[in-house]
Amino acid sequence: MAKIKIMHDQIAESLTIYFYEPTNNHLCEETDDGMILIRDEKTKKLLGFELLYYKPEHKNPLIIESVSFSEKTS
Repeated sequence: MAKIKIMHDQIAESLTIYFYEPTNNHLCEETDDGMILIRDEKTKKLLGFELLYYKPEHKNPLIIESVSFSEKTS
């Protein structure tokens, strides 16, 4: 089973989610909507992403649903 790593930095107001273990050689690509895509430098595989300006409201907690995807497609 894959492990997802989630980090919330309250001071920087950011939420970082890794789908795969981060590598020493990764690239960060900022999008126009306050998100940073984190990719492996060699394979360009998406390792995770970071949401900027993330400030959760206590009334509406963040809900994360886990779905497992198979590497093989039918």
